[in-house]
Amino acid sequence: MTVGGSARALFLFPTKALSQEQSNSMASLVEALGEDWHAFTYDGDTPPSVRRSLRDRGHMILTNPWMLHAGILPNHSKWAELFRDLRYIVIDEVHTLSGVFGSSVANVLRRLLRIAAHYGSHPTFIGCSATLANAVEHGTALFGRKPVVIDEDASPSGARLFSIYNPPMLNPVAGLRANALEVIGAEHEDGIPPEGKSLAE
Repeated sequence: MTVGGSARALFLFPTKALSQEQSNSMASLVEALGEDWHAFTYDGDTPPSVRRSLRDRGHMILTNPWMLHAGILPNHSKWAELFRDLRYIVIDEVHTLSGVFGSSVANVLRRLLRIAAHYGSHPTFIGCSATLANAVEHGTALFGRKPVVIDEDASPSGARLFSIYNPPMLNPVAGLRANALEVIGAEHEDGIPPEGKSLAE
């Protein structure tokens, strides 16, 4: 978004409630980054006075497939600035777009791409899901292009040390061993492992 300064993004959420919820998080993120970006929610509750402002000034438009279909695409000439600078189309909870609903949204997205191309932009799709098993197949059907799957957790985490402890044998004939947690706990007077450590059996 920072490259060129004029890039815009369209965020699609399956429900109006979810887009409203994410709008607050987006506003906090933009404020923390210190960027002069404007994020707006566009749905049936958006007042006419705000709609004009978000069309002209919105860097990030948060909406849902229905409003895209019924409110934005039929009036694309009013949204010319968005379509000219549209760089990203972000779709949250992409796994919910399946069956008849998914097919309908896929057709809406194809209309969106044709209109964007008319205004000279060729946006990148970004699909988000934590529960999608067949991401390549699903994304290809939905976006009309084969996606690049990013399925590695890149969130920061501290270093981890894994140890395997084999507790002493109590009864070799019966194959009975001591309780590992009791043995390890006995090594610490209070039964609590050192700071930053955890015990699991």
